Amino acid sequence: MRTSISIDKLRILDALLSAKAVAKAARKLKLSQPAVSHVLAELRAHFDDELLVRVGGTFALTPFAEGLVDSLQLLLREFDAFLATHSPFVPSAAKGRLRLATSDHVEFVLLPGLVRAIGAVAEGIALDVSAVSAETLAEVASGAVHVAIGPFSDAPPSLQSRLLFEEPFVCIVRRGHPARTTLDLERFASLSHVLVAPRGAGGGAVDEALTARGLRRRIHLTVPHFFAAAPLVEGSDAIATLPVSVARHAAELHAVEVVAPPLSLPPIRMRALWSERLDRDPLQRWFRSVVFEVAGRSTLRSAQ
Repeated sequence: MRTSISIDKLRILDALLSAKAVAKAARKLKLSQPAVSHVLAELRAHFDDELLVRVGGTFALTPFAEGLVDSLQLLLREFDAFLATHSPFVPSAAKGRLRLATSDHVEFVLLPGLVRAIGAVAEGIALDVSAVSAETLAEVASGAVHVAIGPFSDAPPSLQSRLLFEEPFVCIVRRGHPARTTLDLERFASLSHVLVAPRGAGGGAVDEALTARGLRRRIHLTVPHFFAAAPLVEGSDAIATLPVSVARHAAELHAVEVVAPPLSLPPIRMRALWSERLDRDPLQRWFRSVVFEVAGRSTLRSAQ
């Protein structure tokens, strides 16, 4: 009856079949030649096959050993994947690239803290940040994007999600604009509006609120980035509706003023989305936990 073979001996077998020489396999494994030769003898006895045979001045694999190569490598890869899934995740030992899709608004609010939090414990992890687009939901579903952060009111239920934070909307106008003191609903609707649409789609809370009152606004310009609105507003009579964190920062850098909108608007709710396929992956679970923690520590009202 054949005895069982440990995973360590299978790794030695894999090195022997790859190197086709005891000395070369021993160097690769950082083991002594006698130790590798001893395991080779055990493996020959177990399989009742020579595995490696001398051909002239070199060694060659037997036909039986040739048939082991692919299945043995597959077995070891699956075993390593099993260990990676079921072993405690250690951020300091982790390596890889994480992919986040979001808007410049979230970059401003969360990215500095997120980069610091990752770098403090996981120097081997790199972060790639891309802008949200019309393809973002599909990229999240496929796993090409690990986490996406945005309002995503149209996210399919097949995606995992968590509410990170919410903040109110306010408006900005140029300094000295008459609307800074007398912004009623009719004037608001009649002004030229700069619309921020990160995914290229119009509409949203402002248009829904106006439609409910039988009004429509004049959208003069649509841009994909929140921080593009202030330079456009400060040199015109246009108005933009922005999350309060963006508006206040814009007022520090540009000749614009923050004013309250003349209608009740629901807050912007920023959600994290990820694929169910990545839900249990140790690296991804850790990444999301860092995102959640940084969002909870942000100066905005946490919505967790």
